[in-house]
Amino acid sequence: MGAGLAGGPGTFNGAMNTTLHPLLRKCVLVFFDYILVFSKTLEDHKQHLKEVLQLLRRDHWKVKRSKCAFGQEQLTYLGHVVSAQGVATEPTKIQAVQRWTTPANVKEVRSFLGLAGYYHRFVRNFGIIARPLFQLLKKGVPFV
Repeated sequence: MGAGLAGGPGTFNGAMNTTLHPLLRKCVLVFFDYILVFSKTLEDHKQHLKEVLQLLRRDHWKVKRSKCAFGQEQLTYLGHVVSAQGVATEPTKIQAVQRWTTPANVKEVRSFLGLAGYYHRFVRNFGIIARPLFQLLKKGVPFV
């Protein structure tokens, strides 16, 4: 589906969710043009892939093999590293947070909190640590 079509990505995502509904969140995640099939074992993975491809074929979807990667033990997806050990932060994104220059105004604070906040679940007490920055976003608070 062309990226220039208004509503195209949402329509495509909805169609994929409809097609793959029986397997969603059991062994499949869909986000825009990504279909992630996850499994505990290689044998399970083969079975899950077979089921996904059967559902896609049933609804007349085509998959471009050159854009597929099968049997990956680890992958980077939406700023996270997903593996058998679980979900972790992507190291390059952490470096971006660490190298961020000190914000000089409210807009820059908001940008920094957007990036750092994406990983809030990986930082114990993120809200408490970031509270002084959130305070700067309030109206009438002097920027110091």
